[in-house]
Amino acid sequence: MSKQKRLTNLDYMQPDYWTDEPSTAITPAKRGELVRPQPQQTPVVARRIVEPLDINLPQQSTMAVDMRTSAIDRAQGFSIETHQLSAVTGLLAVLVAVVGFGHPFLAMSTLWTFGVWYTIVWLAAWLFHRIVSPEGLAFFNSIMMWRYINRRG
Repeated sequence: MSKQKRLTNLDYMQPDYWTDEPSTAITPAKRGELVRPQPQQTPVVARRIVEPLDINLPQQSTMAVDMRTSAIDRAQGFSIETHQLSAVTGLLAVLVAVVGFGHPFLAMSTLWTFGVWYTIVWLAAWLFHRIVSPEGLAFFNSIMMWRYINRRG
């Protein structure tokens, strides 16, 4: 067994370190000649044995979305619920901007204030409806069950 030189940080800075030298002489194959692969040892792959979960509990409830209406009806209901709330919040923000901060009533900044607050309230209501909808609850349930199984395994 030959003793190899121990590398230091300075060895990496020398140009001789970065030159590649072929370790074996490889002869190119001629046309039509069969090229045999070099024998290699197959790597050993460590495998983790996962035992099935044995939970002696009754089956938990499952989430199923049973729509008895159309998505258009749900969207119209959302619009009916949120447009009034968003409009009132936007008008209150305009009132605060005009009375509290002295903005002119018919100015672009006042219109901007109304639009920003209307959008903020509408997006918050939309996010809330997405979370508490049957699809949102089913998504949340699947995430929590995935986390439970992932922690057990």
